Amino acid sequence: MTMELKPHQSKAVDEIMAKNGISLVVAIPGAGKTFIAAGFMLRVLDSVKGQCLYVTMASAIKQQVEKLKYCGLNAGTSPSDEVYVISHERMRIDEKVLQSRQWSAVVCDEMHKVEQATKPTGKALVGDWRHDGLKPIFRLGLTATPHPNGLKDCFAYLKWLHPNCPWKSATAFRNECLQPHPRVEHTYLGVWPNKLELLSKMMADITVDVEYTPSYAKPIVHQISVTLSPEERTAYDQIKKNGIIELAGQEKVILDNLMVIDGKLRQFAGHPQSIGYALESSKEKALLDLLDKIKGKAIIFCQFRSVLQVLHDRHGWPMICGGVSMKKRNEILESEPDVLLMSSAGEASLDCQFATNVINYDLPWNEGRLDQRNGRSAREGQTEQVNIYYLTALDTADLHVKSVVMRKIKEAVKAKRTRT
Repeated sequence: MTMELKPHQSKAVDEIMAKNGISLVVAIPGAGKTFIAAGFMLRVLDSVKGQCLYVTMASAIKQQVEKLKYCGLNAGTSPSDEVYVISHERMRIDEKVLQSRQWSAVVCDEMHKVEQATKPTGKALVGDWRHDGLKPIFRLGLTATPHPNGLKDCFAYLKWLHPNCPWKSATAFRNECLQPHPRVEHTYLGVWPNKLELLSKMMADITVDVEYTPSYAKPIVHQISVTLSPEERTAYDQIKKNGIIELAGQEKVILDNLMVIDGKLRQFAGHPQSIGYALESSKEKALLDLLDKIKGKAIIFCQFRSVLQVLHDRHGWPMICGGVSMKKRNEILESEPDVLLMSSAGEASLDCQFATNVINYDLPWNEGRLDQRNGRSAREGQTEQVNIYYLTALDTADLHVKSVVMRKIKEAVKAKRTRT
């Protein structure tokens, strides 16, 4: 029995088919992009008998298969299934096999992950100067964050979805459209001013913006500022000023790369022990105080595996990160723990409505990833009030990252207005 789509989902499917079944669906996390894709594939398979390919995040395969089956599709992880569900990583490995088959439709979930078309997975999907990638008659991209790095990364969307894309390769697109050294105020867009209108129009041609009012309550946002202890401040300033990590009983470590220094400073702000200092963490103390006060279960997102590992080792909280197997990840999610640690591996495509608190222990540089984090709990099916917390260590790299992300959010809103 086929599930009945909600009005905004049915409308989106109608718009996709009106664009000849080739579109990029843009919707906020929790709007039901998987159900929109299911409705799209059902219509395709009604008219063109065959098989569909559904590409998603490895961590989300189990949940996506269940959703697609719920919608009435014979979905699974076997190449013989009506809807063959694979990960982005697997698509790169099986590139030649996938290209040799005739697909009725290809759906790419979290398409912003391959938008640059320079990564191996991106080339497998959209092609490069050597081949055209996977381009059946019907194809669909899904994303909540179409431009996490600005319009400068829209080439993959256009090459895969636009019928009149004039650029054959990412290099040709870059040479014609991108500023080699964009001014600060143009960093988000990163394209030559005389190309903005063209790229915005081309993106509008292929985009289906899902008009959707969430049925769940708007999350409540809380900002928590943390002051480093005098001992933390002294060590932090030494790293910042001299690029030196000095640990008791060990040789000095001299950092000669600004990006490395910045990463070490951010890890130190998260927890000094993550880079070897035998100091207690003021941010960890603020986190523990917060966990004592809040009601409900919590997801804690953190950029750095080293910081996650310290928190895991000290408190025993389960952790989902790149080194955790798919089987273990599914077991953790099914257990619905009171506190769950997550790296970027858990930022997309997972349903975590069991948690009503999302704690951003630090921030990613990319504002789109921040939306994805918060959308793990604040999504369709959530019946409780969700609270989102941002922990920021004052007078540290945390503040700089936060200011950049806030600026990008404003520019993203401006870019969307330009597109529509």
